[in-house]
Amino acid sequence: NQVNLTLANNVISILVWGIYIIACIHLLKIPMGALSIVAAGLATGLGLAMKDVLNNFIYGIQLMAGRLRVGDYIECDGVRGQVESINYQSTQIATLEGDIMAFTNTTLFNKNFRNLTKDNPYVYVKVPVGVSYGTDVDEVRKVLIEALEPLKSERDRYGRRIIGKRYGIQVAMEGFGDSSVNLTVKQFVLVENQPAIVARIKEIVYCALNEAGITIPFPRQDIYIKEYPSEKTVTEEKDNQLTT
Repeated sequence: NQVNLTLANNVISILVWGIYIIACIHLLKIPMGALSIVAAGLATGLGLAMKDVLNNFIYGIQLMAGRLRVGDYIECDGVRGQVESINYQSTQIATLEGDIMAFTNTTLFNKNFRNLTKDNPYVYVKVPVGVSYGTDVDEVRKVLIEALEPLKSERDRYGRRIIGKRYGIQVAMEGFGDSSVNLTVKQFVLVENQPAIVARIKEIVYCALNEAGITIPFPRQDIYIKEYPSEKTVTEEKDNQLTT
């Protein structure tokens, strides 16, 4: 409805201005022959000068016609946010951090932007988790899934589940790190609430592992000294420094 209203307003605005210009020409009784010559010259000059403006206008209509809707969440050039408006020249996006950014329609149309909510309002996220070597991976998986289970029934203010129902929550082993066995918590979450939901998942994971007595290792680096200088060598070096 929002995109249809925006497109209708733009079309009506163009029609109104067109009728206004035609009416002015008719009332002023401007000769069409002279007007055609002037219009041809202006069209050539304006066509070159307003190439980018016209491209933005055309691409804006194409975006509104199907590729993008007001309210969609998109990602372009590393910027993720909700489409606030689409006009003749640019598309405004409200980022998840609360900033308002504008992309020219040409830039947005030619970029490989991702429409995160074209088919559904969920986005796939992965939360990494590390546990100590020797830990029972099946036990970790069981602890995490049980701790995160209540999130599956929570809903946002519009009544939508914050965790996608289709795939639920999965815990998979990813590999072996320098000081930990690496697992990943995978799920689909609501795009617009992604930062808050991911933060909650991390907090629940941390508390659940602590309560279960499962160690979360921190990066550690061991240093081995191949040869330690004797006391005699150190004394001789000091004497040499004093002598010089």
